[in-house]
Amino acid sequence: MTDRQLVVDARQWNDTGIGTHLRLAMQGLVDAAVDRVVAVVRRGDVGEPGLPANLVVSRVDSAYLPPVDARRRLSRRSIATWWIPHYAIYRAPAGRLVSTVHDLIHLEDPSGLLPPWKRTYARGQLRRVARLADAVITPSNATAARLVARHPALDGRVHVIPNGIDPGWALARPHPRAAREQRVVYVGTSNPHKDLPTALEAAGLLAERDLTPEWMFVTASPWRDPRLPDAIDRARRRGAHVTFTDAPVPTAVLVDLVSRSLLSVHPSLQEGFGLTLAEAMSVGTPPVASRIDAHCEVAADGATWFAPGSATELAQHVEHLLRDANAWRLAGVAAQERGAILDAGAMQRSMVSLLLDPAEPGARADSP
Repeated sequence: MTDRQLVVDARQWNDTGIGTHLRLAMQGLVDAAVDRVVAVVRRGDVGEPGLPANLVVSRVDSAYLPPVDARRRLSRRSIATWWIPHYAIYRAPAGRLVSTVHDLIHLEDPSGLLPPWKRTYARGQLRRVARLADAVITPSNATAARLVARHPALDGRVHVIPNGIDPGWALARPHPRAAREQRVVYVGTSNPHKDLPTALEAAGLLAERDLTPEWMFVTASPWRDPRLPDAIDRARRRGAHVTFTDAPVPTAVLVDLVSRSLLSVHPSLQEGFGLTLAEAMSVGTPPVASRIDAHCEVAADGATWFAPGSATELAQHVEHLLRDANAWRLAGVAAQERGAILDAGAMQRSMVSLLLDPAEPGARADSP
């Protein structure tokens, strides 16, 4: 990339999903000794540990508006590549543009509960990606296929780079069943597509069969699914032990919590990848997951599957694994073996290679 900079929109550095993708890629740049990086971050964000020593940091007030301050500090000719780790592109930046499209959930709305303006917004932004981006990163073949089906002009510009797992998970040792808590854990947001009411219904069904492990939901965000209050109330009235943790949880605490739970549940109606599924497998916690394309791609035979939206089937699998110690052990071994191949290093190498591609900006096709 000679003496020109790689500019990274790092305003979501502290986010749960995009933040992990961003932090691992930036650490990959550090390991590759890349020393001409400009990171655009939000004012008040925590420092950027592990970034290059001569990093230029441009701070902006908005999480959404274009990084105008960075544009003022850099001449257009000095920018080799802009990487925007999401698809909110407001104008064509100088240099080569790389965007990450993590999922199409706002566009496809599998829950049917998102306001119409979000679909309109997503549709417009993805058209801009199709028109302006020189390369687009997706974390799974499933997401890539849906994206290209909607925007054929992107064919040939989409690169599938599976998400890596934060190295903190690799440090954890899988615990034997006897050392684990009687707990079923969910980690993720409470957005409608996560379909937490199905998990809560399963908890209620099991309580009626006198099986009452703790069902812990680590959502790290305010409730965003309007069905949740009623679903929680119904589960608890049936005797289910349901707890919610809606404050941010440090990675080390989260790793310990998941690795000491008997099971993890992943009831999503749609995902772009399934990072929390990969994390659970990495510590040998058997996941029970909805049979959706991205989950199947990530977990293969490392998970126990149920039909999306089927609380009955989810409850049956959870009951079987809680009551049958040998089935639980075999599921944990399969999960750990699958989780071991989801290598952060491979993701970092692929990201660095793509971001440092010396190719000049190509023709940016119009969206269909």
